[in-house]
Amino acid sequence: MTGDREHGADLGWQLNDEAAIAALADGRHGDPFAILGPHTTPHGVAIRALRPGADTAEAIDVSGRRLTTMLRRHAVGFFEGLLDGESDPAQVYRLRFTRGSETWDEEDAYRFPPVLGDLDVYLLAEGTHRRMYERLGAHPEERLGVSGVSFAVWAPNATRVSVIGDFNHWDGRRHPMRKRHEVGVWEIFVPGVGCRCRSTSTKSSDPRGESAARQGRSRRLRARSPARQGLDRPRPP
Repeated sequence: MTGDREHGADLGWQLNDEAAIAALADGRHGDPFAILGPHTTPHGVAIRALRPGADTAEAIDVSGRRLTTMLRRHAVGFFEGLLDGESDPAQVYRLRFTRGSETWDEEDAYRFPPVLGDLDVYLLAEGTHRRMYERLGAHPEERLGVSGVSFAVWAPNATRVSVIGDFNHWDGRRHPMRKRHEVGVWEIFVPGVGCRCRSTSTKSSDPRGESAARQGRSRRLRARSPARQGLDRPRPP
């Protein structure tokens, strides 16, 4: 598919929630996986991505062929595109961005499955998980044939957690994590990164969710080596 369809009159597949888009763009949304990545709609599979600073975005297949041209819905860099109606929501794709004359490709962290399995969640909730050190923290691994690092941190009272590092220019909007509400763990697989990253979480004391960064606490999650990781919790500001 070349992307012409998504510029037609029928845009019923688009996310009709400007407040949610603004919250993502501002780094305030607490459930990014509900919006970002591939989502099945009555019109086909919609792909949504947030890439601050990008001018344009496309979804491409493994050969580099364009699957869809994505619409820019927010000036910060929120994009949406529609694959054809026969597309599999588990289809492998990459994202191609441009900024000025620069073009680059990225894996989409939001197309990967959860880090914790059902048994992990059950044992963590029960308090009987005997190998938590293998699931929490930062662990280099391969998922769906792609190398990266899986992050998981227990922060049940946080309203939002994201992974930051040199790979995303320390921008907390780039890799917000998924909350596993059953156990209060936040998680994400970040493809294509090494094992020296930092994770921060913020908790808002304002019921409206405002000024979370100023009022919140932070946690650092750093992978020290493929076989060893540590959790460093700095004192609240």
